[in-house]
Amino acid sequence: MNVKLIGFTPNPEKIPAMAAKLTHSKTKPEDLDKTSDKELKAILEQVTSLGHTSVIEHTNFTFAISDVSRSLTHQLVRHRIASYAQQSQRYVDFKEPNYVTPPKIAKNKQMKKAYDDTMKTIWEQYSNLLDMGIMAMIRVIRGPTAPDRIVGLDTINTIVISGMVIFGAAFNEVIYIDVAIVYALLSFITTLFIAKYLEGGDF
Repeated sequence: MNVKLIGFTPNPEKIPAMAAKLTHSKTKPEDLDKTSDKELKAILEQVTSLGHTSVIEHTNFTFAISDVSRSLTHQLVRHRIASYAQQSQRYVDFKEPNYVTPPKIAKNKQMKKAYDDTMKTIWEQYSNLLDMGIMAMIRVIRGPTAPDRIVGLDTINTIVISGMVIFGAAFNEVIYIDVAIVYALLSFITTLFIAKYLEGGDF
């Protein structure tokens, strides 16, 4: 894991203290700078002790984190204890294998080989799904007929569902599987309605 501090609030305690004073007194915003550091510190301690910790959000520390697993970053962004900008799998090409090996597995040659073989298979299938998605997108755009476009769209839906199942199994994230099931059901129903519409039948 690599963690680098790339930006921060110059006065990490003073800014929240000024916000605390503003919310708990009749002080005007333009007069906050006139408050002594000692008074601001006392106000901040008092306000946070009452449970009003939102004033601390006025202080920001921005870290660049790399060489960590997708499972770790998902846990971070899920709980929202801060603001995040996570590398998007929709816009970034992940065809090259890049994953984290748990230390316990890395120490065992047999386990590591099995782990590496599994990850290799996952990445290969992921790349295949991406390639299939490109061809399906071309079919959706060019057609030439409506049924061709529907087949292309249905193929994309299948690829998306397969991708979610693969990543759910790879990173032990049940939420991927749940979303895949709902997505598959909605995709199936939508395809039936469109097919019925193209045939000119009643719903």
